Amino acid sequence: MSVHRQLVFALALLTGVPAAAAAALDISGLDEALERNVRAFVSLDDEPCDAEDWLIRRRFRALEKQTRQALEPFGYYQPGIETQLTTGARCWQASLAVELGEPVRYRSIDIVISGAAAADAAFDNLPRRDALQPGKVLLHADYDALKRA
Repeated sequence: MSVHRQLVFALALLTGVPAAAAAALDISGLDEALERNVRAFVSLDDEPCDAEDWLIRRRFRALEKQTRQALEPFGYYQPGIETQLTTGARCWQASLAVELGEPVRYRSIDIVISGAAAADAAFDNLPRRDALQPGKVLLHADYDALKRA
């Protein structure tokens, strides 16, 4: 349960006022950066309590696939994912439990610069080239930065 939801629940208990229904996607098993990326990527997290039931179910069906897609840029291609959805008179609640598993790591790296660029000294000291080393986790951002450079 998120800190915000815990505070709302505690205030409701202390004041005797029922807590307002709140849509919630509870995520476990991820560090802050990965959770932030998943929340930005999944469509269910944007839906309010009064969203149509069919829409919530459609977004929920996409949750696992969207979570996988959000984790791939960080090297996690085979996470274990469990999801659960509860709908009711007040609001929907969903949980997403992720077991990351092992990230994909570079086994070997072979960067070949050919053509006229092979003689250009600027290519000798490419930034972020050290990020692509055997044993390091495949991060799409590092690969893309090297490619752009």
